[in-house]
Amino acid sequence: MNSSTLPNPQPIVIGDAHRVPRVLFVDQSADLGGAELCLLDIASAWPNQCQVVLFDHGPFETVLSERSVDVSVISVGRASRTGRDSKLGGYLQAGPATMRAAFKLANIARNFDLVYANSQKAFIVGALAARIARKPCVWHLHDILTASHFGWAARRIDIYFANSHARQVVASSEASAAAFREAGGDGSKIDVVYNGFHTQHFQRDLSHASAELRRELKCGAAPLIGSFSRLARWKGQHVILDALVHLPETHLLVVGAPLFGEEDYAKELLSRVQELGLSDRVHFWGFRQDIATLMAGVDIVIHSSISPEPFGRVVVEAMLVGRPVIASDAGGMRELITHNENGLLTEPGDVAGLCAAIELLQKNPGRSQEIAQRAQLISRQRFGLDAILDRLQQVCAKAVA
Repeated sequence: MNSSTLPNPQPIVIGDAHRVPRVLFVDQSADLGGAELCLLDIASAWPNQCQVVLFDHGPFETVLSERSVDVSVISVGRASRTGRDSKLGGYLQAGPATMRAAFKLANIARNFDLVYANSQKAFIVGALAARIARKPCVWHLHDILTASHFGWAARRIDIYFANSHARQVVASSEASAAAFREAGGDGSKIDVVYNGFHTQHFQRDLSHASAELRRELKCGAAPLIGSFSRLARWKGQHVILDALVHLPETHLLVVGAPLFGEEDYAKELLSRVQELGLSDRVHFWGFRQDIATLMAGVDIVIHSSISPEPFGRVVVEAMLVGRPVIASDAGGMRELITHNENGLLTEPGDVAGLCAAIELLQKNPGRSQEIAQRAQLISRQRFGLDAILDRLQQVCAKAVA
């Protein structure tokens, strides 16, 4: 794990603090995934009293503290054992532990105006806690509720709690909102709010990044592509490896680590590199926090999910640093990228299509630069953190009204 720390930008004022609800944010994970990075920016800029409650100790707790966010941890016991693919029986067995955790959280929630759940497991506990404390609950849905992401029991429980306990549901994309409705969710509760970004952080002078990265990788002037995502099968890193076989001079930087029990897939990737004879061209760098610098150092950023992506933070980050992006044509990616204008889209899992897209940008540097510059301009306009925070403030104010 890299020792670099996440940027600590100046807080953004998002309105009259007297009108902003006091919010108790809840997240199940202590790791730094996309949902947690989103919450980090929200909580650290919230202009009124707020607190973040996690279900475990870890890196997320550390960076929240570094941003001067009030953070605490409660134990949820057996409730932590349920997951996306758990059967109904597993949820029933976790019921007593879930209720105990909900009562713990309710004691904290009484000091706030609103419970804001930032993940699926946190939502179940948070919704129950909000009901006990007689507070409204908002669920920030960072996922796509489809069978490719969640088991039947998880989808049904999420929809039940959303329809019966949530005052509002914040969806990270139109794709996420559509899947929520299709699964039976009450569409009247949905507000689509994209992730926001400290765009000024990505406007630093990163002209040195490519030379420094290539020197460290010892890849010289060879074409260099990058993948920036947690290592998970549905993220599709294996598709990039298969494409690399047909790109004999290209090197690949893989930044990310397995989370949520996905270590077996990470081992499969390492074995696949050996089998395909790619050991000298694939560089696994694990979890890093200096993502902007590393992205600026590669020629192209690849996002290769084989299942629909709810949003795609790394795609926006790549755009903000001025790197051309190739992404899978599904889910939230269609809302971020207009094909051939501010990026390229390929069919999920299509190795030949991915190869063709990479070669197109490699052989046409002028076009690649034009796409990257257009993407950078659009992303700065669409995803500035101040406007996104203002939207969330409005949602929360509506929830407590």
